[in-house]
Amino acid sequence: MPPRYGQDAIEYCRKLYCQYGGNRQEVAKAMREVYPSFSPSNLVDRDDRLGWITKYGFEKALKLSTQLSIQEIQSEDERRYQAIVMLADRWQEKALSGDERAVATFIKLTTLQVELRSKLDIKASTFETFVDAFEQIVTWAKEIDLPLAKLFYKHRDRFIEKADQHYGKSAQGTN
Repeated sequence: MPPRYGQDAIEYCRKLYCQYGGNRQEVAKAMREVYPSFSPSNLVDRDDRLGWITKYGFEKALKLSTQLSIQEIQSEDERRYQAIVMLADRWQEKALSGDERAVATFIKLTTLQVELRSKLDIKASTFETFVDAFEQIVTWAKEIDLPLAKLFYKHRDRFIEKADQHYGKSAQGTN
């Protein structure tokens, strides 16, 4: 009789599945470190038995994890932008109340605000476009050549690092 695993093992496995971008070999290897009798076959569907990926919605968790990571990156950039907006608002009040020295500072902050908003919009859409395209390529790779798809998953973190360098986004939350 195969070993039974509790909810803690399932949650840990789901976390690993997201962490390793769906790479079943890496997930199984990490699971065996904690659960030595864990078998990679637990992950996949067989005959009349659903594997954990299907049964517990690991693919949906992976997709949600990726989306949340992107939102977290955007939120950090957005917070920086909002700080500039708040500073500009304070200096605007001073400028409107007659402080002539505040006018120059307000103008500089407003210019910076416009530049940051523009860069934020470009970066966000470009990074999102990269993630969408990457997900689509992996989906196509699964249909064309499963080992190729596995290779993409295996090097997912390296792709994200490259995107980080190219687009200037922080990819820390994507792991």
